[in-house]
Amino acid sequence: MKSQKIITFFSHKFTKRILEIIVILFIALIAGMLSMFAAYSIPISKIQAHVTESIDILENESDSYGFAPRVSTSYPDHITDALMICEAVAPRTASVIDDAINANWISLDSYNNVQTLINAFGKGMYDKTTVTPYPRYWHGYLIFLKPLLACMSYSEIRILAMWVQLALLCLAIHELLKKDRKLAIAFFTSFLFLNPITSALSIQYASIYCITLLFTIILVRYNVYLSEKCWILFMIAGISTAFFDLLTYPVVALGIPLIIFTALTSEMGIRKNIKKIFEHSLSFSIGYAGMWGGKWIIASLFTDNNTIDNAISQISYRMTAEESSQPLTVTYVLRQVLMHLNNKPMKIFVLMFALIVFLSLLCQKRIVVISKNIIPMLLIALYPFAWYILVRNHSATHSRLEQRELAVTIMALIFSVLINLKPKALSHHISK
Repeated sequence: MKSQKIITFFSHKFTKRILEIIVILFIALIAGMLSMFAAYSIPISKIQAHVTESIDILENESDSYGFAPRVSTSYPDHITDALMICEAVAPRTASVIDDAINANWISLDSYNNVQTLINAFGKGMYDKTTVTPYPRYWHGYLIFLKPLLACMSYSEIRILAMWVQLALLCLAIHELLKKDRKLAIAFFTSFLFLNPITSALSIQYASIYCITLLFTIILVRYNVYLSEKCWILFMIAGISTAFFDLLTYPVVALGIPLIIFTALTSEMGIRKNIKKIFEHSLSFSIGYAGMWGGKWIIASLFTDNNTIDNAISQISYRMTAEESSQPLTVTYVLRQVLMHLNNKPMKIFVLMFALIVFLSLLCQKRIVVISKNIIPMLLIALYPFAWYILVRNHSATHSRLEQRELAVTIMALIFSVLINLKPKALSHHISK
């Protein structure tokens, strides 16, 4: 009888969770479509006028431009930014609903996205552009990019982006400092690796950057990490990532909040911590996959494009272990990604961090006390590598994007080192 009650309880809890997931996804899909409809209601003429003002930036900054040449994290993604702008300026071809679902973009034969904009708006070739649908992604960034381009140029958007991102970063660090100084240090270091300047210069990089900061602030400021409903926040983070991102470095939007959650709930014990890690990771993945899948279904139902087949084909291609018929070994993929860490600033940082730790031990102010709490941290540190193996093709061909996933590993490792350095005077009180 007792076992029957237990089974009934868990069955009811599971059913309730499934219903909550369905409701959240349904609301997200409706909200996503309505926001895209609103964005596509903005007159194109004003957007095109401000894009014309932005041509000088595109002409002066090629895809090989970086504010710190030969350091890959300093390079904005101009080609993808240009694609986003090509979508924002695409002419209306049908109803607002059709255009919002199709997310059309303009192109010129034999030209990349940057050259298309330069020729279309700098040399009067706009009438010769071809309109192509791109319904596989949500392109949620357009709900901000379209209204901003209707009011200002690309360069002014960069300044505004810098202000917003800096404010979010400062607020996130402020909230973390109130909870755990070591956690704030590890968090700040991981965002230095993401390079705030590059994120301000590139719309492509800004989505995950801002999503991670926003959900960090919500998680910590409102003590959501203590709530049984915390999984909903991670699910919404996954939904937001699918809506705004063009498959850049999504693991960061999961991994960094997950590290913060795990650090702030370490007292619950390793077993429960690991259970929560998998629960929140699953919630994020359901939100991410569900939001993406919802767009494919909507696009296939309401347009002439077979978006579902196209999306599945692209996923299969990105997960394949081949590139141009050449096999992609795990070693090769990891080498392609990790080579971006091979620069002098990174080496100097590692040496300085190691020196600080060494001096703390040498001066006998600190002592190493291995805590079992590092096990969940090291588990999360492996997330980027699991992603690299899962999407080998994408990781190898877009390693300049994918290396940013390592911010999760960096944060987890730094925090793991810091929590194992205890003040010597207090070491005899530590039993863990």
